[in-house]
Parts: sequence; structure tokens; C-alpha cells
Amino acid sequence: MALVSHMQSSKNGLSLLATIFSMVTKSTTSYETSPASFMDDSRLMEDLQGKQKQKSEMQKELDRLNDNLTFEKQNLEVADCDCDIFRSLCNEKNAELQVALTEKRNLELRFS
Repeated sequence: MALVSHMQSSKNGLSLLATIFSMVTKSTTSYETSPASFMDDSRLMEDLQGKQKQKSEMQKELDRLNDNLTFEKQNLEVADCDCDIFRSLCNEKNAELQVALTEKRNLELRFS
């Protein structure tokens, strides 16, 4: 659930970054400079840095989740292998019990 939220935030963040980039590009290509535009540029740059930090944190979280998924997948493969071994042992034991039961019945028939 958190990953979906992060992904939606990432899309919004990318959209915001595109808007910011567009604004910064427009403001740097215009020849007018005013104290207000410097303040806007500064605020936009802070926003951009904040979004870059957020993107970096999200990438770290994604990497952590990927590592956890890989670990759990390996655990599942080991458990699956153990299950196959256990099933094989149960089948062998069942076959031995069937043979023993047949021998018991034959002995009972002989002595009756």
C-alpha cells in the first residue's frame, strides 16, 4: 500500500519537477531580473532539492523492498524444496506400511 502511495507521489513529484524545470528555464532565459524572480527561483530551487531528496529516499525504500522480496523468494524456494523432501519421505513410509500390512494379513490368513 505504501509503495502505491510512493508511486503516486513519484508521479506527482515528476510532474512538479517538470513544471519547476519549465519555470526555471523560462526565468533564466528572460532578460528581466527582479528581486521577486530571484526569490521565486530560490524557492523553486529549494522545492527541486526537496523533490530530489524525496526521490532518493524513495529509491532507497524501493531497493530495500526489492532486497526483502529477493530474500523472501529464496526462503520460499527452500521451503518448497523441504516440502518436496517431506512428501517423498511420507510416500516412502506409506509404501513400507502398505507392505507391512499386506504381510500381516497374509500371516493372519495362514494361522487362521
